[in-house]
Amino acid sequence: WDFNVATAIFEQKTGIDSLQAFKTEIADPIGMQDFNLDECYYSYEPEKSQYPATQIRMSARDLLRFGVLYQRDGKWLSQQIIPSSWIAESTETYSIMDNQSGIGYGYMWKTIPEGSPIAQMVGSSGYYHTGVGVQVVIVLPESKLVIVELMNTDNPGWVDPGEIGMQLGLEIINARN
Repeated sequence: WDFNVATAIFEQKTGIDSLQAFKTEIADPIGMQDFNLDECYYSYEPEKSQYPATQIRMSARDLLRFGVLYQRDGKWLSQQIIPSSWIAESTETYSIMDNQSGIGYGYMWKTIPEGSPIAQMVGSSGYYHTGVGVQVVIVLPESKLVIVELMNTDNPGWVDPGEIGMQLGLEIINARN
C-alpha cells in the first residue's frame, strides 16, 4: 500500500490534493488529451489500509504520454516536469520480487534490471507500472520504447498486467528487430 501512504504524506506535507496536483503538475503540462479530474477519485478499503487509494483514470494515449515523460528523464518538450534525479532514483532496483525473471522493485515501479533474465528476454533493461483494471506502461529507455496496454477498466477481469504487457512488449520488440 505504498501509494496510499505516499499520497497521504504528500497531502499532509503540502496541503494540496494529490489528484489536483497530478492535473496541474503532470497532466496539463504534458498535454494529456483525455484526462478528466472528475473521473478520478479516492477509494477506501479500511480492512486493507487506513489510507485511501488514489484512482487516476487515463486513456491509452495519456498513459503513453506519462511513459514518454519518464522515458525522456522527466522532460517534456523544453520543460523539466519531473527532476531527472527522481526518475533515476524511483526506477532503480532496490529489491528483487521474482528470482526466476529477475523483476525488481523501485519506488512504485517494477524494474527490469540490466542482465536479469527478463532484460535478456526483452533485450533491454527498464521499468514498468501496472494499474488496477489491467493496464500497464512499460518503459525501455535504452531501446527508446514505451509500450502501453489498457483494457476495459469498467469491466475488469484480473489478469496479471505485467505478464500481458511483457508478452505484448516481446511481440513489439521482435517485430521491431
